[in-house]
Amino acid sequence: GMTIDVTDQQASVQRTRLLLKELNHRVKNTLAMLQSLARQTLRQTSDPAEFMAAFAGHLQSISDAHGLLSDYEWGTIRLSELISKQLRPYVSDYTEQVEIHKDEILLGPDQAVGLGLVLHELATNALKYGSLSVPKGKVVL
Repeated sequence: GMTIDVTDQQASVQRTRLLLKELNHRVKNTLAMLQSLARQTLRQTSDPAEFMAAFAGHLQSISDAHGLLSDYEWGTIRLSELISKQLRPYVSDYTEQVEIHKDEILLGPDQAVGLGLVLHELATNALKYGSLSVPKGKVVL
């Protein structure tokens, strides 16, 4: 008779199951976060166009964080990379006003997505009311 070793195949199937379980967990977390953000944004805005602009910004922030995490196969990412990614829409117009220090702080996926939203919010507030709303203002991270 012939013997076929299926150990590698079984390990591959097990890895695929674990990846699908992790993906399912991440999708559920992201959808719950989006529901919460939609409710929060709705409470803070009265105009539908204002809601859409604010919510679209939140979606872009999450998308940017997910893209960066995907580049690193959902491992850890550097805080400085997340900052650069989240501030990219603002830095191009305010290059002289934004300074980002490099670091070795590593973030896991949940930390990165949450902190990405915080960074987005801080950047939009700096543009509207803070350092980026005046010519001589400066943001240092």
